[in-house]
Amino acid sequence: MFDAIQGVKKTEQELFEELAEFDKPFLVVLNKIDLVKDPNKIFGLYEPLGYRVLYTSAENGKGLKQFKAQ
Repeated sequence: MFDAIQGVKKTEQELFEELAEFDKPFLVVLNKIDLVKDPNKIFGLYEPLGYRVLYTSAENGKGLKQFKAQ
Protein backbone atom coordinates (compact mmCIF):
# COMPACT_ATOMS: atom_id res chain seq x y z
CA MET A 1 0.00 0.00 0.00
CA PHE A 2 1.38 3.35 -1.05
CA ASP A 3 0.46 6.99 -0.64
CA ALA A 4 -1.25 8.17 -3.86
CA ILE A 5 -0.26 11.80 -3.39
CA GLN A 6 3.44 10.98 -3.63
CA GLY A 7 3.38 9.18 -6.98
CA VAL A 8 5.86 6.51 -8.12
CA LYS A 9 9.15 7.01 -6.34
CA LYS A 10 12.42 5.20 -6.97
CA THR A 11 11.95 3.01 -3.88
CA GLU A 12 8.51 1.86 -5.08
CA GLN A 13 9.85 1.11 -8.54
CA GLU A 14 12.65 -0.98 -7.04
CA LEU A 15 10.17 -2.86 -4.85
CA PHE A 16 7.92 -3.56 -7.85
CA GLU A 17 10.89 -4.94 -9.77
CA GLU A 18 11.86 -7.21 -6.86
CA LEU A 19 8.30 -8.50 -6.53
CA ALA A 20 8.11 -9.16 -10.28
CA GLU A 21 11.13 -11.47 -9.98
CA PHE A 22 9.01 -13.88 -7.91
CA ASP A 23 6.78 -14.36 -10.96
CA LYS A 24 3.69 -14.23 -8.71
CA PRO A 25 0.77 -11.85 -9.02
CA PHE A 26 0.68 -8.88 -6.69
CA LEU A 27 -1.51 -5.88 -6.21
CA VAL A 28 -0.65 -2.22 -5.70
CA VAL A 29 -3.00 -0.30 -3.42
CA LEU A 30 -2.90 3.48 -3.50
CA ASN A 31 -4.34 5.14 -0.42
CA LYS A 32 -5.37 8.80 0.01
CA ILE A 33 -6.83 9.00 -3.50
CA ASP A 34 -9.32 11.53 -2.10
CA LEU A 35 -6.43 13.98 -1.51
CA VAL A 36 -5.10 13.87 -5.07
CA LYS A 37 -5.97 17.09 -6.92
CA ASP A 38 -6.09 15.45 -10.35
CA PRO A 39 -6.70 11.68 -9.96
CA ASN A 40 -6.61 11.20 -13.75
CA LYS A 41 -2.85 11.81 -13.65
CA ILE A 42 -2.41 9.13 -10.99
CA PHE A 43 -4.71 6.56 -12.64
CA GLY A 44 -2.41 6.27 -15.65
CA LEU A 45 0.91 6.00 -13.82
CA TYR A 46 0.95 2.41 -12.60
CA GLU A 47 -0.96 0.35 -15.17
CA PRO A 48 1.53 1.00 -17.98
CA LEU A 49 4.18 -0.46 -15.68
CA GLY A 50 2.19 -3.71 -15.69
CA TYR A 51 0.76 -3.57 -12.17
CA ARG A 52 -2.81 -4.16 -11.07
CA VAL A 53 -3.80 -1.16 -9.01
CA LEU A 54 -6.61 -0.44 -6.55
CA TYR A 55 -7.34 3.14 -5.51
CA THR A 56 -8.85 3.87 -2.12
CA SER A 57 -9.23 6.29 0.73
CA ALA A 58 -8.97 4.71 4.16
CA GLU A 59 -10.37 7.85 5.75
CA ASN A 60 -13.66 7.99 3.85
CA GLY A 61 -13.88 4.45 2.43
CA LYS A 62 -14.00 5.65 -1.17
CA GLY A 63 -13.18 2.77 -3.47
CA LEU A 64 -13.41 0.05 -0.84
CA LYS A 65 -16.89 -1.29 -1.64
CA GLN A 66 -16.00 -2.06 -5.24
CA PHE A 67 -13.15 -4.36 -4.18
CA LYS A 68 -14.71 -6.91 -1.85
CA ALA A 69 -12.60 -9.90 -0.81
CA GLN A 70 -13.48 -13.08 -2.64
